Amino acid sequence: MDRLNRILAPVAAEVAFAQVARKLTVRAKLFDELRPVLRLDDAASASPSPNVINGTEQPAALEDLERSFTDFCRSLRERRDLSGPDSNERQMLDLVLRHVDRHGRHLWDHVIRLPDEAGGGIRLVARTNNLLENFFHQMKHGERRRSGRKVLTQDFEGLPAAAALAYNLARADYVELVCGSLDKLPGRFSMPDLARKEAMLAGKDISPIVSAPATAVSTALPLPDRRLVRRSALGNFINSVAHK
Repeated sequence: MDRLNRILAPVAAEVAFAQVARKLTVRAKLFDELRPVLRLDDAASASPSPNVINGTEQPAALEDLERSFTDFCRSLRERRDLSGPDSNERQMLDLVLRHVDRHGRHLWDHVIRLPDEAGGGIRLVARTNNLLENFFHQMKHGERRRSGRKVLTQDFEGLPAAAALAYNLARADYVELVCGSLDKLPGRFSMPDLARKEAMLAGKDISPIVSAPATAVSTALPLPDRRLVRRSALGNFINSVAHK
């Protein structure tokens, strides 16, 4: 500990470092006040993502959240008026309030009321993209464990977008909706091919299956060439030349 203290003492004694530390302390404190108001760190939430109003809560919880946030923003404006023009806290309050004015309207209206012909009722939509970010993190973690590679750029470039849907097979409600049970999944996948074969045996004219473009081949190219190959204009030009 004495050795660590000797290492850190020159840094702690620097005036510039102390000024930055004081600024960061004030700004971190303000963010600590903001996160609970937005329920971004509600550890008691039963939702997989703590920033989402979970299914056990009613739309009234969102209304209460909006009222709390409105009151908090009002208190920030009052604190801003009391702060000095050169105050570090005033600068931070201005920054937060600018973001509130710009993005605040997107934090609400996440209670979607369905029409009667669609079954009625309501649906609660996630207020942030944290669910998607967490899912992508889990997907990368699984791919990293599978391949043993740290950099996964090439892996995900060659991975079809539909691969993300495979994670839904871990959800019983999704499996029941799609195929009833996992035992019936192979039969569900074979249904399009079976229908196509039956149409061919019946002598019906069916359109050929258009396969998706092979993007995995282009991932081995240098980045400038990759951007050129993936442009739709290049494909259109090649097709026009080929049909002349």
